[in-house]
Amino acid sequence: MPACSDSDPNSYNAAYVYAGHNVTPDDIDQSSPQGIAPFATSSITYDNASMSYLFEAAFLPAGDYTVALTCNADAEDLDDGNDDLMFFNIENVTVLVSNTLFL
Repeated sequence: MPACSDSDPNSYNAAYVYAGHNVTPDDIDQSSPQGIAPFATSSITYDNASMSYLFEAAFLPAGDYTVALTCNADAEDLDDGNDDLMFFNIENVTVLVSNTLFL
């Protein structure tokens, strides 16, 4: 991914989806304050045909969300509250009923 600086930009890429707008992204762990843990996560892959990075967060209820991308999802540790995930391209999105949203 263009914003990734690791030696393999096609590895450990993930999208984190949080309920609500303007959420400050945080990792997944047992000690996350209520409401900050991601609602959903999805791997990001490179599609040679479209020359684009793609992810799908399916079956989200209608509502407001914050989407944040990371290149170092391999640092995620569910038992450690101090993961050093670096988030970028943080965007507010609104999901409507029966709607597909492309970012």
